[in-house]
Order: sequence, then C-alpha cells, then structure tokens
Amino acid sequence: MSKLHKFNELVSSFDQKVDFVLVYIREAHAEEEWQMKTNYMQSAAHKTLEDRQESAQTFKELFDPKCDIYLDSMDDCLLKWYGAYPERIYAILDGIIIYQGSPGPQGYDIEGFGKWLQDYVSKQ
Repeated sequence: MSKLHKFNELVSSFDQKVDFVLVYIREAHAEEEWQMKTNYMQSAAHKTLEDRQESAQTFKELFDPKCDIYLDSMDDCLLKWYGAYPERIYAILDGIIIYQGSPGPQGYDIEGFGKWLQDYVSKQ
C-alpha cells in the first residue's frame, strides 16, 4: 500500500506533463491460489472480464489511485507482452518503451522511477 501512496504522489507531481495509467492484470494472490496474510484485498481468480472489472473497482474504492485504471484482456496479453506479473513500471512514449522497471514485487522501485522521471522531464 505504501507503494501506491508513493505512486499517487508521482501522479500528483507530474500530472501536468505525463499521463499515468494502471493496468489491472490477473490477480497475483487469488483466494483459491497463493494467498498471503498481508493482502489488503481478497479476490477470487478472474474467470470473466466482469470479474476482473469488479476486482479493479474494489481496488479503486480501497486505494483511490489518482489515475485511470484499464483492464488487461482475459488472455492476459498485456501481462505477457510486458512481463508485468505481478507488477511492473513502464514509461512509454509514442509507442516506444523508454523506461522498464524490473519485475515486482522486489524490483518494483517507485523511488527509482520517480528519480528517473524527474530527470527525464527536466530534460524536455
């Protein structure tokens, strides 16, 4: 949850220069799969796009992200294309990846991305 708070701070700091989105992908800790006691949100594995939409809505209500949330397709094409499971940060400009964070959760470095973003924006 602290990562989302820091993400929201970045959105607030750079929202005049950068468009931020979250993509809700397959549930990493679904109730019937690998469950963790530290989960803030309980969610079943998504069987339909409506299931994924419902989970994304619950996420939005609980954590109030400061940007739009999009849904990955049920064939998980964005998750697979970007290697985003369970989480990852990208910056994309005109369809080209200009920043690729390491896979999360260990590699999800919001502070490092914030430093990179500050440097990138200051050069524009």
